[in-house]
Amino acid sequence: MKITHNNFFLNEHPLIKKDITILRDKHTNPEIFRAAVKRISLILAVEISKKYHLTKIDVESPLEKTIGFQLKQNVVLVPVLRAGLGMVSGFLEVIPDAKVGHIGLQRNEETSRLNIIIKHPKTFTTQVSFYLILCLQPEVLLPKL
Repeated sequence: MKITHNNFFLNEHPLIKKDITILRDKHTNPEIFRAAVKRISLILAVEISKKYHLTKIDVESPLEKTIGFQLKQNVVLVPVLRAGLGMVSGFLEVIPDAKVGHIGLQRNEETSRLNIIIKHPKTFTTQVSFYLILCLQPEVLLPKL
């Protein structure tokens, strides 16, 4: 069961729930934490990719020419904060052609104010962007779900 709220979705997959519990446990060591984040990312990448559109392409196998498929859109992954960075490797395992964007802070040299910067790969014309945010307590962000 997925709860949607605009462009946000909460995935209720049992394996994700199990791994979220591992992430929330203050006794979880960093190695186990990273492994749980990667497993969550793999499941999310597969779940999200179900809606991708494909284009037919010709492929030459060792035996004959055949028809294959490739993604119609280019995919950009944009990790947010540290946990988002941990999700990139899992997504790239499922979507190896994806490019990675960046969200960061940049200090204005004159005013010393921090500005948020978002950088996407410029080589894509058609793209689908996913902002990777690992939120252990989504009810804090979306209390009305």
